[in-house]
Amino acid sequence: QALLAQSYRSGDAIRASLSEARHWDCQAAKRGHPQSMEMLGKCFLHGGFGCPVDLHQAQEYLEAGLKASKISSADCYKDCQEGLVEIAELHFEAKSLEKAKAILLPLAEDGVGKAQKALGNAILGVILTDSGEMPSLREQQNTFSSALLWYSSAAFAPMGEEAALGNAEHGAMICCKRLQKFAQAKFWARVVKMTTRYPGINNEA
Repeated sequence: QALLAQSYRSGDAIRASLSEARHWDCQAAKRGHPQSMEMLGKCFLHGGFGCPVDLHQAQEYLEAGLKASKISSADCYKDCQEGLVEIAELHFEAKSLEKAKAILLPLAEDGVGKAQKALGNAILGVILTDSGEMPSLREQQNTFSSALLWYSSAAFAPMGEEAALGNAEHGAMICCKRLQKFAQAKFWARVVKMTTRYPGINNEA
């Protein structure tokens, strides 16, 4: 079914048909085929191959693909993780911070560097309440401490992720300054300087 879906998408040895491709991907996904789940998730995420953009359906397919591919396909597993991080970032941009955090937390706990950095961003995004009032000092400290945990984890993500992580080290430095952990802030300032001069050096330790 998955191969038939691919044939309908590509038009190889068969007349191309996006509707038929989607139909057979759905059939394969129902039978637990992780790559079909991933394909449908990305189609609903980006609006490709005749699918409308639907973040809810995209999330459902990618989460199912993540679960189905955990043992069987490392590449599919990673691709589903990246798709879910992308969904969370779209929620973050739309100010739906709780939705973003709900998607990112299990991925961050699973060691996904991109999710760890994005979770740090999402946590800091709630510093201002919906009413525009500043949280209490204790709430701010808890927020910065939580964000620091994930920025620190992201900064030392496995080799290969550093190009996508961006300013996790900078986020850790800012959190330390706000928490008045000046020795740690100084350490992160050195890391920022080193990684700017020698990209990827923090992943070689």
